Amino acid sequence: MSGCPFMLSQKPSKEPFSNNPSPPATDPSLILSDRSFPIPYKSPYEDLFFKFSLTKSNPLKDLDFIYKNTLFHHTYITRYRTQDFLSKAAIVNELRECGNKNYNKSRFDRACLCYEHAFGLFKYAEFSDDETINIIDTSCEDDDKPAKYGLMLKLLINYAITLCKMKHFVEAELILKEAQRFMNNKEIEVVLLYCKLGNIETQYKDLCDFFPLLSGVLAVDKKYCELRKGFEQTIFKMQQEKCQFFAMFFAEFTTDVTIKAKNSFDLELNVIQKLDEKYMKMIVFYKDTETYQKVLSEREEVQRISIEMHKLKGIKPTDNDEIMLSHAKSAGFDLSLQLNQLRFESAKRSLISKCFNKGNFNRKLLYQCIQEVMNDYEEVTEIQDKADEEYTFWIRSVVCSIILAIIVYLTTAQSF
Repeated sequence: MSGCPFMLSQKPSKEPFSNNPSPPATDPSLILSDRSFPIPYKSPYEDLFFKFSLTKSNPLKDLDFIYKNTLFHHTYITRYRTQDFLSKAAIVNELRECGNKNYNKSRFDRACLCYEHAFGLFKYAEFSDDETINIIDTSCEDDDKPAKYGLMLKLLINYAITLCKMKHFVEAELILKEAQRFMNNKEIEVVLLYCKLGNIETQYKDLCDFFPLLSGVLAVDKKYCELRKGFEQTIFKMQQEKCQFFAMFFAEFTTDVTIKAKNSFDLELNVIQKLDEKYMKMIVFYKDTETYQKVLSEREEVQRISIEMHKLKGIKPTDNDEIMLSHAKSAGFDLSLQLNQLRFESAKRSLISKCFNKGNFNRKLLYQCIQEVMNDYEEVTEIQDKADEEYTFWIRSVVCSIILAIIVYLTTAQSF
């Protein structure tokens, strides 16, 4: 493939080498910033895929974002796809340095483009005659494989760190998984820890699993000392939040153990999920408009409430969480008792409702989602009711048949 088969007359973005900033091309470092909510990623070439899908039946939108952004290359890039390994390595290094310069200047979107184009020289998508998507990994000589793997690992790690800076944590994890296909080493896992530390949705138990890894890496490489400090501070802060959470939770325990209907918080969680789905689409739609920041801030409120509600729904009286058990003991509750287990469920449901009600949501969008969820719930209930009616009808029919058979048998027996 000598060039991009979908090259349009207009270029999708500026030449990656134009207007390069001047700082030295040092690789991105793992300096932990404040934890934040993930933002959905929109490919710079999204519009080109939409236009192409109008004329082709191929589901280009289902392609992984890695391949989306390495398919529509500049002609400057595509002509290197058929070159030998050394020629590709030279241009990949040039692109990586360009990405590093943009990263050092906090131009993360430009840095991503450079890393994406560099990655695309070795891996890209093309279409065969029967319009079946084939993912091509450009082959190289066996002697070049170690050099290629080292080059790709460095490139993909830089790419993942840049995505984390842009709060695209889901996509950063995909990049790291791609890196693990070349070679799985501790450096990739450390960057994965960096990715999870930045994502506010990461659970406490998930971070704890990384502690032995980080200690082992620090024993041989001191450059991750700052990352370890950030890790320890995050763990300590999450422990404080858990203490505050369970102090509030056990204060909610009452003598009233009336359990609400199961749907009392399932419906609320469905509304939150529906809200988040709508905001995901809106963020992509309003990406380059003035409304983007407003939509982003509204979605963060949905994410915040969603995290709290799922945290509440996930806890169980049998979890054996040390912090939970210590707070239960100080409050005078033995969670092994049946009555206290009922109180546990009642407190959980009550707090989920309170959590939902304190959310500062967009009212118009909230009412729309509530209506949609209620309609879905009524449809499911109606289907269930019909199924119950049919089941009852058949049960009655069978019982009547049995009774009739008994009567006929007894009548026949008496005649003899």
